[in-house]
Amino acid sequence: MTRWSLLQVIRGPGSTFIRQLNGAVSSGRNLIGPPDPVSNIRPIKRRDPRNDAEKALHKLEEDIWKFNHNFWSEQNSKFDKVSTYPQSVPHSTILWQCKALFIEKTLSERRQQGNDEPVQKLTANELSAFYKQFLNERYGEQAMYFRCWFQRNVALTWLLLKVRVYNLLRRQK
Repeated sequence: MTRWSLLQVIRGPGSTFIRQLNGAVSSGRNLIGPPDPVSNIRPIKRRDPRNDAEKALHKLEEDIWKFNHNFWSEQNSKFDKVSTYPQSVPHSTILWQCKALFIEKTLSERRQQGNDEPVQKLTANELSAFYKQFLNERYGEQAMYFRCWFQRNVALTWLLLKVRVYNLLRRQK
């Protein structure tokens, strides 16, 4: 069963903390769900929009959420899972493309060096070589994602500004 919660950010002098609240979407607040196991993006149940401008804003927010979820699901899957590669791909290339194989190879090399200590996991420095290579190989994908993300968020900010001005003018009437 998925547990949804309503989070409120509270800022005080010199500190910020998040308080979990009980409530429903109909209470006029959004509910934030647990992170997706693959993308690590939290789903949001949005409250009902009050007008057409808010409806458009919610649709754009949902589109951006789907865009982020799809990108990070794919990236994290590439990062964590062992893929099947054709025999023609050199073994060194496979190691850089698969975290599990990289860890396995590095640990076996450390065991062969003759250390008496049991070796069970890699150090941060050893993993940093994998992370650097992974990011370098996917620089183009990352750059395209961040360009699209930036453009979508500029559009979202513009629409949010319109909604805020609309709501402000409506209150003054």
